[in-house]
Amino acid sequence: MPVIIALVLLNGRQEDENFLFLKLFGYLFLATLGLRLIFLPIPLGFLLFYFLLRPKSKLNEDQKHAAAWWGLGLYVVSLLISIMP
Repeated sequence: MPVIIALVLLNGRQEDENFLFLKLFGYLFLATLGLRLIFLPIPLGFLLFYFLLRPKSKLNEDQKHAAAWWGLGLYVVSLLISIMP
């Protein structure tokens, strides 16, 4: 699923950029990482992206942010699946 999302985001790029697919996949994968403290799930990967790893270049910035948000969505879906009986 993350590969398909990264490919869809790659088709919406505004400018050519080296290794854009790998960057999108990396942001997507990073945002799916989480940490559970007792019963509180924390989207650690998304928080890292949002506060520390925001793209420095303006090339395809919207696509990179979209990849991180899709990763957060996948994290939430995985949480919902894990709590279902």
